[in-house]
Amino acid sequence: MIARDITERKRAEERIRYMAHHDALTGLPNRLLLRDRIGQAIAHARRNQEQVAVLFLDLDGFKHITTRSATKLATVCCVWRAGVCSAAGATGIVSHAWG
Repeated sequence: MIARDITERKRAEERIRYMAHHDALTGLPNRLLLRDRIGQAIAHARRNQEQVAVLFLDLDGFKHITTRSATKLATVCCVWRAGVCSAAGATGIVSHAWG
């Protein structure tokens, strides 16, 4: 029997999975993960005869802001995200889906 420590490989795989599903600047879930989570929420709501609500905010000029002051914006986004997440509750998701 040959035993190998695959800890580093597993960490790398998890990092790749995270990078594929989260925005690099804000750390928020990206559109791919958002689409998946909305699909899960809809399926859950159908099974349990519940409703789903989606709130979409379009921030005009957001890309211009991020290119001018990315570090400050990332901090603001993290603070904003924390507030929205607590308001959304355990079942909510906040995402940076475009741009």
